[in-house]
Amino acid sequence: MPILLTLLLACSSSVQTAPETTVDRLTTECTKESKAACLELGQHYAIGGEAPDAEKSKQYLSRACILREATGCAQVAALLDSSDPERTTLLKRACDLDHAPACSGAGVALLQQKPPNQEEALRTFERGCAADDPASCFNLGRALAYGTDVEAMEAAYSKACDADYALACANLATHFSTGARKDLERAASLNRKACSLHHRKSCSEQ
Repeated sequence: MPILLTLLLACSSSVQTAPETTVDRLTTECTKESKAACLELGQHYAIGGEAPDAEKSKQYLSRACILREATGCAQVAALLDSSDPERTTLLKRACDLDHAPACSGAGVALLQQKPPNQEEALRTFERGCAADDPASCFNLGRALAYGTDVEAMEAAYSKACDADYALACANLATHFSTGARKDLERAASLNRKACSLHHRKSCSEQ
């Protein structure tokens, strides 16, 4: 099972192998367009007890996604190869349905397109960051680092750093060490925090 899907399933409190009678009930409910039932079935077949079934898992998760269940979209995306354009579409849909962690992956995928869709990626990172996803805030800061809105970049990195995203602290420390808005005291503080979060390079720069 792909690592990302394993993590997503681990974070889903409802995931457990359902007894056969429950599977029958969920199948009926999913047929009646219950997105929660479709999601639970997809997760059931992903872990499968004695008989995991990847195709059934994908089928029911996809159905949940069609029914606007964001987690279903994210979990189907996790089954796909990173080069599959459908993965980007699914992550974007999950993000649009307020699954904040999917926004970071969607934005990165948009930047990896040829040509990169920078404007859409930026909007996607902004959406995820506004919903308090640290990875989205980090990627937003990194994207803004090449532009002119320095204050927005600092705010995005700061929000990620406040959520203990070590690389955001380190990047912001570098910014305040070498940029036009030099603040060595703040840079030192950020390096200390990044070091405490096990960012080794920051430990050597204190």
